[in-house]
Amino acid sequence: MRARRVTLMIQGLRGNGQRRRLPAAVAVALGLLACAVVVAATGPAGDGAELLRRMRATYAGMASYSDSGTVTTEYRAGGSPLITERHSFETYYQAPRNLYFEFRKDPKVASERYVIWGAGEAFHSWWSATQTHSVYPPGSGATAFALGVQPTVGSTIRIPSLLFAKAGLHSVLTDFSVDGPAATEQLAGRACYRISGEERLAYGTGAVTGVRPLSVWVDAETLLVRRIVEDTPAGRGGGDVDRITVVLEPTANSSWPASRF
Repeated sequence: MRARRVTLMIQGLRGNGQRRRLPAAVAVALGLLACAVVVAATGPAGDGAELLRRMRATYAGMASYSDSGTVTTEYRAGGSPLITERHSFETYYQAPRNLYFEFRKDPKVASERYVIWGAGEAFHSWWSATQTHSVYPPGSGATAFALGVQPTVGSTIRIPSLLFAKAGLHSVLTDFSVDGPAATEQLAGRACYRISGEERLAYGTGAVTGVRPLSVWVDAETLLVRRIVEDTPAGRGGGDVDRITVVLEPTANSSWPASRF
């Protein structure tokens, strides 16, 4: 839009089809402005690690948060057919501990739900596959999220690891090694920063596991995560695909009735 405005300004100074000589200072100023617009639209957005730090701080400081989204998994071993599944989830959070999270498995695969909720001190979980309701008293709440990683394709910890920053939950958003500056991109009509790097889970022994390419799109206005792509891990064979794509519609600092939790 700004680039178009610059073009119209130049055309206006030229007149209706007539070539008019621009004053040198005006021509230089407009040229610099046009260049600046192009850079803003396609150039680097700044230090990726700093944007990641600001994003994490935004989640940690929110009074409330909600989202809905999808998790698309793609898997192929060698020359076998590509298997694609599309799951869904929703999250409602109110600081400091009120939470409702629900994951629904792709109905083409199974009619399955995984739910975590907390209102007060304890957290609860329920998995339709086992019909088990578990209660996690104060001091053990992180276990509710960790045990849900496998049945929810990591959905119980991606955003909750940011909302409950002091709980020590590990996710792709906490074990993210950023590679270089971020870039600006449009995603579903929203200006976003794309931060690229690797997921690297480092142990105290110095060992590193789970290395895979990782890209995160952060909304430029709200600093909320809108998309995550966890790509095929390093060292896989040719033709192998093991990709997870998460798309979110997040909202910060909304309010809901207590019955929501």
